[in-house]
Amino acid sequence: MNLVSWNVNGLRSVVGYSPWCHSKKHERLHSMLEYFKSDIICFQETKISRTKLSTDITTVKGYITFYSFCNTRAAYSGVATYIRESSSYLRPIRAQDGFTSLLRRNNNKNEVITSNELLNKLKELFPENRLKQLDNEGRCLITDHSHFLLLNIY
Repeated sequence: MNLVSWNVNGLRSVVGYSPWCHSKKHERLHSMLEYFKSDIICFQETKISRTKLSTDITTVKGYITFYSFCNTRAAYSGVATYIRESSSYLRPIRAQDGFTSLLRRNNNKNEVITSNELLNKLKELFPENRLKQLDNEGRCLITDHSHFLLLNIY
């Protein structure tokens, strides 16, 4: 398995760098991902807001994509994980936005990755509102690949 992790300081700007800038605009991210020849690519500090997403960023041929956005400031922080579809043994079985899952805990419990034991320990150390603030910043994305957990954090 090959994994790349990169703090891009703005995903939209990095696809304008050479050699990817020479591709057609809607193919730049795909060209960049292919350049790495990796099964999983994790980006930090994407600086993309949910409302500004475009198909050239979200729908990349041959990749499964997951995002965590900052919910408090536009175009701030954020992480993204791209997983090569052809690497079927790496296909995630679930994904979680945020480290604590407190923002989504009322939904289906089977989709939550953070264990109750870990969450209770965190609540002993930090007030719950601080944990929610942390998850709201879009700094953590967890994918469960059955045989390992991947934490894309910054």
